[in-house]
Parts: sequence; C-alpha cells; structure tokens
Amino acid sequence: MTDSSVKEIIGSQTSLPLFLNELNDKPGIHIYDGESDEDFKRLGSVIGKERLHLSAGCAAFAPYLAEIIGFERRAVPPGVLKKGLIVLSGSLHPVTIAQVGYSEQKGMKRYTLSAEQKVHLGSDTQKREAFVSEITDTYTKEGAVLIDVGTETVADQRDSGEPVKDTIAHSMGELFKSILDEGVEATYMCIGGDTLQALFRVTGISAITPVREVLPGVVLARFVYQGKERLIITKSGGFGTENVIELLWNECKGSGA
Repeated sequence: MTDSSVKEIIGSQTSLPLFLNELNDKPGIHIYDGESDEDFKRLGSVIGKERLHLSAGCAAFAPYLAEIIGFERRAVPPGVLKKGLIVLSGSLHPVTIAQVGYSEQKGMKRYTLSAEQKVHLGSDTQKREAFVSEITDTYTKEGAVLIDVGTETVADQRDSGEPVKDTIAHSMGELFKSILDEGVEATYMCIGGDTLQALFRVTGISAITPVREVLPGVVLARFVYQGKERLIITKSGGFGTENVIELLWNECKGSGA
C-alpha cells in the first residue's frame, strides 16, 4: 500500500468519477466513510435500494446491506456433520501452518503435496487417481485425512504460463473433484479463499448455502454436486485457534450422521 486514502487508491485504477461522502445520483463510484455501526446504519437508510447498484466494502456494512436489499428470510436446517472429515488446505498463512502441524501431532493423517504434485496433479489423471486411491483408503481406515500444499517453493509453471499459485489451486480443485467422484461420504473442509474458489471452479459448483457458524470464523455450508447435497466447512487462512481442526474432527466423530 502506498496510500491510506480509499479514494486515492481507487482513483489510481479508474477514470470514472469518484464521490466521497456525497449523496447524489451522479454516475460513478460513490465512496462512503464510516467509523461505527451507527454510521453504517445511517448510510444504509440514506442510500436506499434505489441508489444501490454494485456494492463492495467491509463486512460491518453487510447486515445493513441485507436490510436494504430486503432478502426473504427463512429458517435453515442446522446441518449435522458427517462422521468423517477431509481437509483440503491451500493456505500458506502462519496460522494455518500451525493448525495443520498441530493436527498431525494429534494423530490426523497428513498428505503434503510435493512440488511435482502441486504443478502436475491437476493435469496428470493417472497420478491423480493413484493419489486419490491412497487418500480414500486412508480415510476409510482413519476417518479423517488432511491434504495441504506445504511450504516448499515451486518455481515451475504450466505450459499455458499460468501463475504458480493458480496452478497449485487448480491441482487442489482437481483432487477435490476426484474425491467427490469416488463417492466419498464425509464432511469436507476447505482452508483458504483462493482454494475454495478453485475447488468450485473445477467442479462446476456455482452456489453455496451457509448453514451455521461452527466455531468463530469457521462456517458450515451446503453445496450440491451431481444432484447430491454435501457439507463443507470453510475458513480463511488466518482464522481459528491452533486446535480448530482437531475440534472439528472431534465433532465429526461424535456425530450421528
């Protein structure tokens, strides 16, 4: 970051007119500054649905944004976790690295992708199928398995010139799809927003329904794949306590589903 002003940062990336804290109907990008929940509530009531087109910003405004849009509300079934847990982590955040290491120490079987797997697992069907077979065998015996990208540097790229981080995410996505195609019944967990996006892009999943917050910052959601509803737990790389994966594993083991 070279500037602390949101207006200046956005202004360096667009030629559209910018308006800061101006309530008018002029076309362009309107930026509103708020320091408290009361500020956001007031802004929401003043902006109104008629002025709302495309919105971006902090999560603190989300509750008031929902009020402006006027979503239809209904109760969502609580979602009972499956007995088994399959974790896919593409995050390199130190918090996640500590969580993964802690889970391995507590007995969870861990598979860390090698540099070769990170680059080629997405395109090499034969090697991917062999790896998935090993994972599913372990999952059947242990009831839980953790797959992560580790911290080994990858200097290679796909022939397409795709950035390495996208190549790794694609490999994780293909791995996820292959496990789903095997019909493995489990509660899935994805760590890292880019990883979740890759999983859904590869599988063609276009919708996810939040169910409940399992732990602070850790969300249980539903998705449908090939006509069957599945459960997935998601979290950002920097969220959760060191034992968060272990806590989820224990909840899965205690589940009746």
